[in-house]
Order: sequence, then structure tokens, then C-alpha cells
Amino acid sequence: VALYFSHDSLDLVNQSTLTPGGTISAILRSRSTDSFYLAIYTYAPASENLTVFTEMLAAMERCILQFSQNYPGNLVFVFGDFNLELSSPTSRSAQVLRNFLVTHDLCDELARLGSACPTWRGPGLRAGSASRLDYIFSNIMHHFSSAKLFANPTSDHRVVSLSSLKNENPPATNTFPK
Repeated sequence: VALYFSHDSLDLVNQSTLTPGGTISAILRSRSTDSFYLAIYTYAPASENLTVFTEMLAAMERCILQFSQNYPGNLVFVFGDFNLELSSPTSRSAQVLRNFLVTHDLCDELARLGSACPTWRGPGLRAGSASRLDYIFSNIMHHFSSAKLFANPTSDHRVVSLSSLKNENPPATNTFPK
């Protein structure tokens, strides 16, 4: 999981580890608008470990709440390999994540942009398996204008890329039914 951004338009203000070996936060500042962005990126544990998964989301929640107090109305996005199918009706971890997304008004950007296809393909004997395990969630709809998925020769996961609108002024936040 990686975060790439242009140093011509964004400055890294702060970066910290939220959970050892798995979740990192970064605060970025737009040079043109002086807006701030919180990026939380993760490599989540296997979704069967609900305790560890819930602790990871609790660390993300503390970070989002602190950022929202310090930088109200600014963009929050959470992304990475969550090691689960969000749409699974039987996965407890998926249900916990769906509740987290509603609580923090986070939208599935790949689904919104029509790119909600498998991001993982099984290697070797599992080559016929495919799942969507990688997600990008945002609290501001329409900040991103397009999503692309690319083959990755060094991983069983595809590269997921979002492009932002040229206008960096964040539009209104999402509104989801509770």
C-alpha cells in the first residue's frame, strides 16, 4: 500500500503510525488552496481476526476525529488492502467496516466512479479466484474524477489510482442515511 502525491501541489505536514506494521496516517496541505487532507492507508489483517480489525478501525477513528477537530471540513480518505469483500453479508468484519463508513460519512470512491471490480487475483492454483479487497473511501464526494486499475507484475493485487479534479476546492461532504 502506498501513497503518491505531487510535491508541486501538496506538502506533507505530518505522518504517523496508527497500528504497528499496518496503518499509517498522513496530513497533506494543498499549496494552492491551503486546504488540508488526511490520508489513512492500511494493510489490514485477515478479516477473520475481528479483534485486530476492530482495533485498527478504532485507531483510524481517533485519527479522523482529531483531524476533524483541527481541520474541520477538509478531505479525509482511507484506503488500502482491507482483506475483505465489503459486500459480504456474512462477514462480521465487513459489517463493522460498513458501520465505520456510515459513521464517518465515507464513500466508496471506486464504486462511485464505476470501477468496483476485483483488485486481487489468486496466484498459482487459485488463479481462477478474484475478489475486491482494495478500497478507497472519501468523505467528500466528487473530489475524484476518475479511477483506473492497472496490472501489477510484482503483486497479486492490481494498482488502484484515483485522479482528482483540477479544482481543489472541496465540495460538500457526503450525506448518507443512518
